[in-house]
Amino acid sequence: MSKIFWVSDTHFCHKNALGWRTRFKTVEEMNEFMAENWKRAVSPDDTVYHLGDEFLGNAKEAQKLLKSLPGYKILIRGNHSTKSDNWYHEAGFSEIHNSLVLTSPSRPSTIRYFIHHEPVPYQALRAMDSMKDGGEYNFICIHGHLHDSTDVAFTGEDVWTHPEKYVNVCVEKTNYTPVELFL
Repeated sequence: MSKIFWVSDTHFCHKNALGWRTRFKTVEEMNEFMAENWKRAVSPDDTVYHLGDEFLGNAKEAQKLLKSLPGYKILIRGNHSTKSDNWYHEAGFSEIHNSLVLTSPSRPSTIRYFIHHEPVPYQALRAMDSMKDGGEYNFICIHGHLHDSTDVAFTGEDVWTHPEKYVNVCVEKTNYTPVELFL
């Protein structure tokens, strides 16, 4: 049975990431650790939503690495996802989006997920909540971008004052491994 996984901000090939990912001494070590974790968690028939900032640095090396990772890969573009759709298709992504809305498989009549690289403001989620005719959905934002920051100036206050509305899937929060969320 196939599974759905989530990951964000892998920053493959990004030398400057070593400045905040102090557990790694080299880019090669970081790339290898994340790729091996991915390969252990994800099988070829699984789906992986990558919520952007997949790499920075050597594009050819990153493309080869991304293509080697198993799963049906869906990219939600991040602020550093600047390559063409064709480049991402050649890197193994089957779909490329700026954002998505998904229905909860376990509670389809009440829960929706807004999938985006950055967390959207709480007021935007509340506005989406009330869009359903004759009732309300509960929109939850699955996002990346924040890494493991607790700096309110960077993260925004909403993720701290309304934590029930946000799920951060940055690799720093998931032991550098795609995670399965039970939606």
